[in-house]
Amino acid sequence: MVSYTLAKAVSKDPTKASSSKCQDSIGIQTGFLETRDIKTSTSQKDFSATDPWCATEQNEKQFMAFDLGEEFQLAKVATMGKADDKNRFVSKYILAYSHDGEKWDDYIDSAGKKEFAGNDNTFAVKSNTLSPSIQARYIKIKPLAWSNGGICTSVDLFGCTVDELNKSKKS
Repeated sequence: MVSYTLAKAVSKDPTKASSSKCQDSIGIQTGFLETRDIKTSTSQKDFSATDPWCATEQNEKQFMAFDLGEEFQLAKVATMGKADDKNRFVSKYILAYSHDGEKWDDYIDSAGKKEFAGNDNTFAVKSNTLSPSIQARYIKIKPLAWSNGGICTSVDLFGCTVDELNKSKKS
């Protein structure tokens, strides 16, 4: 199952210490969000929240946006191509975030990089740590490059709600 693969492939190694307690999968691919919480520029017929998103048009205007329902502290993003397809994946993308779904900012890491390396095949999970981490309710994936089979990706985000983060800081 793709959802299990994404979360399992980048789960925290319990033998390694982490400076952040906010590293767990929020479960996009396991049904945390409903289809109505995901907006896409274009998508194939019968798309649902637990499916890989496959755009019907192949251009840099395509996007997949998530309404997480509340503010999250996000530490990592993981992507994977369409596992049952030989050549459909996103190889480079921009991550944008918003607090209100109206004003979007492109994520820029601590080294000043804006673009994320995506996948180089359909089956391996590519994980990117967000350094610095971000707080946002809305997340948008904007593909910049993709395989010749087309834009297709599964996404999971890792972090915790801001409420959970604040509670853990008080304990």
